[in-house]
Amino acid sequence: MGRIPFISDSKSGGYVNMQEMTAAAFFTHGGLRACHSGDLAAWTEDGEIRIFGRLDNQIKLRDFRIEPDGYGESAATLYPLIGSTPSSSISGCVKSFL
Repeated sequence: MGRIPFISDSKSGGYVNMQEMTAAAFFTHGGLRACHSGDLAAWTEDGEIRIFGRLDNQIKLRDFRIEPDGYGESAATLYPLIGSTPSSSISGCVKSFL
């Protein structure tokens, strides 16, 4: 069991102004740029991939990544009309549906 990597010759250079996050997520494999997806998966005995869910609370909605924890919430409060963000996460939510 482990994280699913994305490997490509056109992968991004990393997160803007977030060197520590880039170093943790991106690496080189076979001369190509790669990154960990944050999804936990394993090969089955039948050669299929079983996905167990996310390692973080990130969700994707219409191809937009949403980070309910951390900087996603703090970025929303930069707008004067937003006083607070009511987001919360449910631990193990994805895993309970598999």
